[in-house]
Amino acid sequence: MKNVLLPVILLIVCACQHEANKPNSNILDIDNLNYGWSSVYDSITHHVTIESPWGARGWGYGEEKDTSTYFDASAYDNVVVNIEGIKGPVSKLNIIVLYADKEVVSRDLSTIVEGATTMRLDLDRKAKSKLKSVFLMSDSLCEMDIKSAYFDKAHHYGPAEELKMSNIGIISSDQFEGYSDNALVEFTFESEGEMIGVDKYGNTVNMNGWAVGIICSAADILGADLPTRGMVLKNIGVQKTTCLLGDIRYLLSLQDDDGECGIFWTVWKTGNITDIRVVSTTIAEAID
Repeated sequence: MKNVLLPVILLIVCACQHEANKPNSNILDIDNLNYGWSSVYDSITHHVTIESPWGARGWGYGEEKDTSTYFDASAYDNVVVNIEGIKGPVSKLNIIVLYADKEVVSRDLSTIVEGATTMRLDLDRKAKSKLKSVFLMSDSLCEMDIKSAYFDKAHHYGPAEELKMSNIGIISSDQFEGYSDNALVEFTFESEGEMIGVDKYGNTVNMNGWAVGIICSAADILGADLPTRGMVLKNIGVQKTTCLLGDIRYLLSLQDDDGECGIFWTVWKTGNITDIRVVSTTIAEAID
């Protein structure tokens, strides 16, 4: 009898474990940001305080070394976090996703406009079924209020149209007219070399997630005074940085000295990157 029951018990245990890893909601609980370091979170006000440079706060599933506990996000394509009340000299606000496969990391930067931003990040297609954590990380001390957070499915888009750049790299705002805030803007660039760099401590590190570009208003092409959107390195070769048009509307509304509006973007070499260059910019309207 014992020999009969044992396989049955094992099947029940495995089934329960499997179900525990299945998502029952696409909502990330903003009452319970249980993951992070060098940070404090108030579960009543949803207020985050980052107490030192590169402090972080977010959501974690099990201990970091426990690869059997994770969130199954295979039904979703991206994660979205809405933030308001951002205070402090933060210039690089990161959103990062880690997976049970420790070799895979998803990471992006966001634009902060008047103390608010929407962080959006595409999940890794192969690793998202075993997601370990989602968190925000700041380059400096700051405070912020988490308004909402959730996993989402990708929109479907119509044909992509290539946007024209002036001889100095400006994309005029009139080329974005007629598109909704959900239209997808893709910035494509190409890199050559190796994904290796040296950090401030002299250690050789993988440069995945390092800033290698900037998207800014044509009114401030140096990105010195007005909000900007960073671009991060993900691999060697052709790669894309994407955002929704609504994420850069503010940049398009600002005028330069000649009264023109638009955006400017550029990329630069760092670490063992031997060459990096702008390829194209496209826009496609959401159709669902």
